[in-house]
Amino acid sequence: MKYKIVFKNNTGAFSIDALAVSTGGDWRDTVSNYDGRGLDIGFIECPDENSEYLEQLLLSSENVVEYSVV
Repeated sequence: MKYKIVFKNNTGAFSIDALAVSTGGDWRDTVSNYDGRGLDIGFIECPDENSEYLEQLLLSSENVVEYSVV
């Protein structure tokens, strides 16, 4: 599954690699300050069997503003 993730406080570049590795996935295309307000956006593709774990990590992270499956 592929996820689009929005991070606050310009932290996406630091967080996305750890999230991807934790779920056996890959990340790509992190864009810092994509909205001009300091938010980052990035994409993670993880195996379907690990998607529930990734969603748990995203929900528990204070740095994640929102995420969606794309």
